[in-house]
Amino acid sequence: MNKIIVMLCVMIAGPTAFAADADKILDLQKDIHDKKSGFYSENEKWQEEKINLEQQYIHLKRAVAEKEAYLKSLKTSAEELKAEAERSRTRIAEGQKLKTGLETALSYLLEKLGREVTSGDDAAVQERLERIENLTAFVAAPDVLPSEKVRRVMEAYKVEADMSRYAEIRNTSITVGGEQLNGYLLRAGALASFFTTPDGTTAAFYNPSSKQFEKLDSKYSEEVIIAGELVNRKRMPALVTLPVGRIEAQ
Repeated sequence: MNKIIVMLCVMIAGPTAFAADADKILDLQKDIHDKKSGFYSENEKWQEEKINLEQQYIHLKRAVAEKEAYLKSLKTSAEELKAEAERSRTRIAEGQKLKTGLETALSYLLEKLGREVTSGDDAAVQERLERIENLTAFVAAPDVLPSEKVRRVMEAYKVEADMSRYAEIRNTSITVGGEQLNGYLLRAGALASFFTTPDGTTAAFYNPSSKQFEKLDSKYSEEVIIAGELVNRKRMPALVTLPVGRIEAQ
């Protein structure tokens, strides 16, 4: 009887214990499933993040390559600019050297021109020397274009050349033998300069050697006056006789 009771108790208690174990197993399986689901979900996120990071890496790598190419081009441009700057400095130095040489040459031409104009009478010499002096200062000015300097010097030479080709007569006063005289001064180009008083009593010529006016035979006074009238177109063309070359003072 006791055995039957024990067996009955075991039979009654057995299914209950198995049910509890089954519940534990189900809970464990559910927990495992949840963990698997979480793992898969996290893995998908990691995969997406990995793909995103790889894309970012590719983008950054491309950007770095572009930046490196840009920096390389900048470096090349900097080297080219440096070379161009060096060439510019060389050209500037050569230009400055050429400018200095040009100014030296122009100054020499003006100095030579100044020596040439001293062969005229006092008034003309002074006027022309002043013009040459002003032109010399103009050539030395640093803010004037070299082309303008050349043009002005060539213009001065042309003026002197024109003066040597043409004659003029004007009223002026000169000193002859310490005496101040008023009268007419005839400049026959660059050839010679003659003077006469209006009354024809005194004639003179400019002596380049002594750089002063010296008396001349008064017979030339009328010739000077006639020459002046010819220059001013107040007389029909005529032959005028005036001494040129070695002239002896009276």
